[in-house]
Amino acid sequence: MTKHEMPHLRFWDHFNEVFFYSENYRSIAEFFKDFILAKEGENGPILMLGSGKKDKNGTEVFQADLIQGAFGKYVVKYFNGEWVCEIVDQCPETRSVMGFQKTLDNVLKTGQACLCGHEFNI
Repeated sequence: MTKHEMPHLRFWDHFNEVFFYSENYRSIAEFFKDFILAKEGENGPILMLGSGKKDKNGTEVFQADLIQGAFGKYVVKYFNGEWVCEIVDQCPETRSVMGFQKTLDNVLKTGQACLCGHEFNI
């Protein structure tokens, strides 16, 4: 990210059931104005950071996204300065590693991983 590039952020508005993406705003201040309005309106907004990485379909992966990978389903998290994927549902042959974390890069490098939902209880 360059010095003047706006970070990719989004928030989920539970009340209106819609995502708001920072790239659709002219400034980060305008984005956070809507986030604060949603928060004050008790819409339960959840702020998420974009990883800058894309799934097999070219869709950017954000914090709290669910990714279907070769060995199961993962929830994307930003933990200790690193993008990780925690296994939340696995293929039968990998059941013994429930909760195991892999880096987002390792999950995406197969070229088969794709977004399949969101998990807001991160």
